[in-house]
This record gives sequence, structure tokens and C-alpha cells, in this order.
Amino acid sequence: MARAALFDMDRTLVRKETASLYVRYQRDVGEASARDMARVLFWVAQYTLGVIDAQSVAAKALTSLRGTPELVMATRCDDWFRAYVEAHVCDLGRRAVEDHRRAGDVLAIVTGASPYAARPLARRLGIPHVVASELEVDDAGLFTGKFSPPLCYGEGKIV
Repeated sequence: MARAALFDMDRTLVRKETASLYVRYQRDVGEASARDMARVLFWVAQYTLGVIDAQSVAAKALTSLRGTPELVMATRCDDWFRAYVEAHVCDLGRRAVEDHRRAGDVLAIVTGASPYAARPLARRLGIPHVVASELEVDDAGLFTGKFSPPLCYGEGKIV
């Protein structure tokens, strides 16, 4: 009987916190300031310590996406993955994915990150399913600057 094999991204399939890798990418391409970088690193520290107000942080972080085309974000995340994340994909995680694949299990990444951040990793590892924090997109294909509840964090991962 097939089982579900659910993998997180940060510190599971990827050795690093992907949020810190993404803000570094944004800084390097001129989309984030040193202050933005410090803010994200503070949020990563709160997340690591388990004291983050994820709903509030997501609401603040996503306002900067308002009006950005969804296609632009997907392309950015593909570029970011190749340049900043792929080298940090964990060998132990790769082996676990392959073990579960050979066992016939259903494979999925379940992450608090956006699907745009998770899909390049899923493609690289051949993981067909992604459960992530969905971002609102309007009829014109532009981000609204909000997420679609529930946020895929804490209890939101089990809904």
C-alpha cells in the first residue's frame, strides 16, 4: 500500500533557510536593501526559535509583491533556485526521496514557502506534489499582495 512521504524544504531537503537565500538573491539583483535583508533574517531567527507570528509576517512581506505579474515571480524563482538554492540541496534528502519513490510512496513537498519557491525544487527532485502558502492572484495575473488562507505554517500545514 502506498504511503505519503511529505518533505519540508528548509533544513530538510535544503540545508539552509530558503527565505535567507531568496533575500540574498533579491539584494544581489538590486530588489532588496540591506534593511530588507536584516528584516528577513530577523524573521528567519523568529521562525527558527518558534516565536514568529507567521500570519503577520506574511502579510507584511507580501505587500511588496502587489502588482507583480505571477509569471515574473515564477521566472525569478527558477533563476533563484539555480543560482542560490540548488547547491544546498541535501544529499540525505535526495536519498530519502529516492527511497520513498522506489517504495511507491506518494511524494510531496509541504512548505510554508510559496509554490513559486517550492516548484523548482520539486521539479529537480521529481516530486510531483507541492503544498505551499498560496498567494492571491487577480484576474489580470497580478499578485494582490495577500496570501490565500490558510497559510501553510503550523496548523495550516495539516488543513
